[in-house]
Amino acid sequence: MKILNDLLRPVFDLLQAPFAGLPAIVGIIVWSIPVGVFALWVFGKTSNQDRIAAVKRNIHVCLFEIRLFNDDLRAILRAQGEILRHVVHYQALALKPMLFILPPIVLLMVQLHAFYG
Repeated sequence: MKILNDLLRPVFDLLQAPFAGLPAIVGIIVWSIPVGVFALWVFGKTSNQDRIAAVKRNIHVCLFEIRLFNDDLRAILRAQGEILRHVVHYQALALKPMLFILPPIVLLMVQLHAFYG
């Protein structure tokens, strides 16, 4: 990891040069925009959007069920259990894109920590 850090240091020194005299928040905002776009792009390309949409619909169904049967405790508890099950499924679907997003972002965070940490 030290070798990779030593290789990336001059590149980030050059990229950080325009922000040398500015407040730290300016550099952080400028870096966050392309990182956010990158993360959204990778998430869109590597995730199963149809299954994610289906899980979101199921969560909405359970929320509507709680709203509709707000006087039936058993139905509310069952719907909450279903919501929890769907949220776990949603998180599992988001795990694959995170495996592609996290390594470059961690490298970036390590480098930016030297400037803003």
